[in-house]
Amino acid sequence: YTYSVAGTAPCPSDAATVTVTINTPPDPGTNGSVTLCTTDAAVDLFTLLGGTPDAGGGWTGPNSDAFGGLLDPASDPTGVYTYSVAGTAPCPSDAATVTVTINTPPDPGTDGSVALCISSPPTSLFMELGGTPDPGGSWLSPGGSVFGGVFDPLNDPSGTYTYSLTGTTPCPSASAVVEVSVVNVPFPGDPGMLDLCTSDAPVDLFGALIGGPDPGGTWTGPGGAFSGLFNPGTDLSGIYTYSIVVPPPCLTVSSTVTVMLNDPPDAGIDANLILCISSGPGDLFPVLGGNPDAGGYWSAPGGAAHSGTFDPANDPPGLYTYTVPGTSPCPAVSAVVDVSVLGLPDPGTPGMVTWCTTDPPSDLFALLGGTPDPGGTWTGPGGAFSGTFDPASDAAGVYTYTLSVPPPCLSQSSTVTVMLNDPPDAGTDGTLVACESGSAVDLFGSLNGSPGPGGSWNDPNGDPFSGIFEPGTDQDGTYTYTLNGAIPCPTDVALVIVSTVTEPNAGVNGWLNLCDVGSPADLYAALGGSPDPGGTWSAPGGGAFGSTFDPTSDPPGTYHYTVAGQAPCPDASASITVSVLSDPDAGDPGNLTLCRNAPVADLFNALQANPDPGGTWTDPNGVLSSGVIDPLTAPSGSYTYVLSVPLPCLNDTSFVTVELISSPDPGSDASWAFCETDPPVNLFSLLGGSPDPMGTWTLNNDSVNSLLDPATALDGPYLYTVEGISPCPDLSATVTITISSLPDAGSDGSATVCPEAAPVDLFSLLGGTPDGGGSWSDPNGDPHSGLFLPSIDAQGAYTYLVEGDAPCPDRDATATVGIFLIDAPDAGPDLISCALEADLSATGNWINGSWSGPSTLTWDDPTSPLTRVSSTTPGTFQMHWSIVTLDGCASQDSIEVTFTDSIATSTSTVAALCHGYCDGSVSVQASGGNIGGSGYQYIWSTGAIGSSDSLSALCAGNYSVTVLDTNGCSNTVPFEIIQPAPLAIDTVISNDETCPGSCDGMLMVVDPEGVLFSFDGGSTFDPDPIFSPACAGIHEVVMLDPNGCIAVTSAVIASPSPVIAEFVAQPDTVLVSVPFVQFINQSEQASWFFWDFAGLSSSELHDPSFSFPDVLGGTYEVCLTAIDGNGCMDSICHPVVVLDLIAVHVPNAFTPNNDDINDLFMPVFNHPELVSEYELLIFDRWGELLFESTTPHEPWTGRYQDGSVQQEVYTWKLVYKDLRSFKKEALFGHVTVLR
Repeated sequence: YTYSVAGTAPCPSDAATVTVTINTPPDPGTNGSVTLCTTDAAVDLFTLLGGTPDAGGGWTGPNSDAFGGLLDPASDPTGVYTYSVAGTAPCPSDAATVTVTINTPPDPGTDGSVALCISSPPTSLFMELGGTPDPGGSWLSPGGSVFGGVFDPLNDPSGTYTYSLTGTTPCPSASAVVEVSVVNVPFPGDPGMLDLCTSDAPVDLFGALIGGPDPGGTWTGPGGAFSGLFNPGTDLSGIYTYSIVVPPPCLTVSSTVTVMLNDPPDAGIDANLILCISSGPGDLFPVLGGNPDAGGYWSAPGGAAHSGTFDPANDPPGLYTYTVPGTSPCPAVSAVVDVSVLGLPDPGTPGMVTWCTTDPPSDLFALLGGTPDPGGTWTGPGGAFSGTFDPASDAAGVYTYTLSVPPPCLSQSSTVTVMLNDPPDAGTDGTLVACESGSAVDLFGSLNGSPGPGGSWNDPNGDPFSGIFEPGTDQDGTYTYTLNGAIPCPTDVALVIVSTVTEPNAGVNGWLNLCDVGSPADLYAALGGSPDPGGTWSAPGGGAFGSTFDPTSDPPGTYHYTVAGQAPCPDASASITVSVLSDPDAGDPGNLTLCRNAPVADLFNALQANPDPGGTWTDPNGVLSSGVIDPLTAPSGSYTYVLSVPLPCLNDTSFVTVELISSPDPGSDASWAFCETDPPVNLFSLLGGSPDPMGTWTLNNDSVNSLLDPATALDGPYLYTVEGISPCPDLSATVTITISSLPDAGSDGSATVCPEAAPVDLFSLLGGTPDGGGSWSDPNGDPHSGLFLPSIDAQGAYTYLVEGDAPCPDRDATATVGIFLIDAPDAGPDLISCALEADLSATGNWINGSWSGPSTLTWDDPTSPLTRVSSTTPGTFQMHWSIVTLDGCASQDSIEVTFTDSIATSTSTVAALCHGYCDGSVSVQASGGNIGGSGYQYIWSTGAIGSSDSLSALCAGNYSVTVLDTNGCSNTVPFEIIQPAPLAIDTVISNDETCPGSCDGMLMVVDPEGVLFSFDGGSTFDPDPIFSPACAGIHEVVMLDPNGCIAVTSAVIASPSPVIAEFVAQPDTVLVSVPFVQFINQSEQASWFFWDFAGLSSSELHDPSFSFPDVLGGTYEVCLTAIDGNGCMDSICHPVVVLDLIAVHVPNAFTPNNDDINDLFMPVFNHPELVSEYELLIFDRWGELLFESTTPHEPWTGRYQDGSVQQEVYTWKLVYKDLRSFKKEALFGHVTVLR
């Protein structure tokens, strides 16, 4: 285009041009979309754009990555693909999108096959598919009918079962098949049982199976493979299994024959037994040879029943028979033990003795108790021993007396225990001489020899004494030490003779002043106290002295008086200090001026002109004084010094005038601290104590004013000095002054920040020049770091405090921080969507805002608070709505949106193992939804809730389960648990007890399904179906099959009527003269009888009789053992009393010589209580009556009148009546008196 301008002459016109180029804007086409299956072929997305898009543009994928434009559904993701075409300037670029949805085709798995047994439980065909089939499909049976998917071999037909899944458009449906075949099972028969003896002939076990078993099977026994022909003599008892093998999947079927073997009874081998009469009762059973069976019964040599325990003291020797009944069909057998019994000697009973080592030797045999037999040997602690014990040389201990006897009796022995005690040793007599002022003495040390400790003491009066002698307190005399001996040793005694010596007394030291012209003086009289006379004197040089001091010739000094002590008391001494004076000189008066704080002073030093010592002082108040004064407490004034001497010398007196001056008081030291802003203060007021005024002040030796101004004064020690009056020195006290500067916290400051601003250093907000090192506190007064964090800390005044050095106060300033108030945006509530899109709604005030989140999310308008968001995948995603406020502050709010796929579910069940058992189970297969890391939640119709996809312990019945994902999206599916028919025991065979209480019954369960059996109600289980031996009664039988299913029944073991042994004796009391008794048998249920007549005889008659042969009478125990045909027995015993008649024994000689041996003569009756009308007469050869008695057992002593009869033969007559037989007897005889 040309622009022309005409020129003004003479200027020519002029022109310019504008060249215009018009570009066409780019055309990317219009948005498109497509849904594909992952199995589809690759697609050129350009063909899916609407309109007439320009070629040559570029593609980006859902993640904004560059993309070639050719989409492969098998590998590329679902999402929005963008086609962009660049514009030619000034035309802008433009873009269009293709939204791609890719669906996965269904996977029914691969074809499978399964072979099942007709007896197999229902099976899920889904588990038989190959690969990883998707759940949720449907099944068709071989005929094309709808099928549930669980195959029951007992009811469903074999064939091809088809599993189909419907595809999501455009993916096609898919299917797979399972070929099912069913196999039948043969019959092995029902279990049987055989009860055999090991001596029986071989038996074919096939004939013991019940119910017509199929042939062709094989046998296994307790030892492994078995032929089927059972030989009782060599094969084992137990369960023999008959098995018929069938093709898989059926399991081999089997049945059993339980074989019980009864070994023939074994009574063992005959044996001999030799016992000692002293042996204890012993069991005869272990004596038998071989391996006899227990449970048999014994009979004694006469055939009587016997317990099997032989008592040598009571049982007769002989053949004892052991019989073992056989378990049908095995017969009973027996063996014998031939028993012999030997007697024993008597070694006496043990004795004991205690001797002292000083006792004489003794024979130990006499110490044995009882009536020991002689001829034995002795052993002691050291070995063989003679039997004579010497306490002085033999050892204490146990000495054994042994009588040897032949086997099997053991040697018999007894013991004498000898204990020895040593005699006590109290030592030998001693003496003790003690000083009356000496310390206490232990008298034990004064004993001689080697006295033993632990004795007791007595004083001279015989009273108990401690043994510790106190001189001056305890009396002199003989003290006795007694040491008791252990029985039988006697006590020992020793003496200590004690005497006490008085300590000498030399009197008390003294002082004696004599005049040099005076008369001689006796020094003894100058001693204090009560000195003993007779001592000796020594002069100052140590020489002897006569006790009379002559002042004109003897030298002054210290004279010693000594009194000699008697051992063990030491010497005693005292002294007299003698001064010899001419007329004494108390010196000239003196003056003494002292400061009150001076040390103590001796006034003698203040006297003038060399005064003599030894005088006495009195103070100004006339009080006697030592002459040494303490200026702090002594009074001022005149102190008097007096020298006293004996006549004819004259006393002398002098004086000391004492003046005491008070010392100055500057007060006590003190320390003070001031702040530079404190007012002036007078230093005098800072001193401690009560200082004197008018002193002077110095600082570092420079004079200073007493008024201290902290604003200008220096730190340091201020010295206060008070001048003293002579002789008192000047005194000082110090006041130490410390002056501190005032701290500077700066001036207040402030600032306002955005909530998201960077941290603010509050110190930088203070004005002035604040001191560092202070501390911060927040608006609530709590400690703070000084770094303000807008996102955390509260707005307000933050205080900066600088501590002052005492006594200066702390100073503070504030930094006030404000935060722009932001109306925070609200991104809306968190959302859960059971789809892959959700609507957003943010609210609030802002200049601008935008949404952000993961790349899998797409917003219809990211800058709009009201928009829709879509997700390419399920899950929970966080997204943010971010804004900028009018103050330029940023803010945001976040929400979580959960996107969910639909949930697909199927179930697999396992039937209850046993009828009535609640052990069924189910598992759930779930897919889809949004489960996150926690998995699905399952709500079961049983009330259970949890994350487990399976449930067990289910009873038979109909149930349902609801599957929930973490978003609360759910799907519910029903299912059923089935159960088998109840288990029952086929047969229980029982055998009753042989005898009541014998507990030899038997129960046997016959049921092929049983594997464990209990006959105690289920307390214990065993694989053996036989319970033996068993007691009579009702038994609860429990059976478990291989699955643990329980069947319960009851079985009865009966008991036969008991054998009752009983009899009566007619009569039950007889006399020895007629000892015949008839026995009437009243036993029940018995067919064989054995009588034992107190071991005197026996009988097997039903009603026997017996005459007791004992002429002395007694009580006899008669026992009856009754036995039935099964060997069951019962025994009972009753006493039979055989009464004695009177018997009398009359001796034919006696020796009345008073030696207590055979001194008396009298008839002796066996039952004196039955004697009446008694009379004993004794005559000499001439018929003279010497003795008469009417009292049984009254003896004749061999005396007549007042003398003893002569050695001679005398005649006696005895008359008495028997109160049991009522017969009267008269007897005559002779008795010889021996002297």
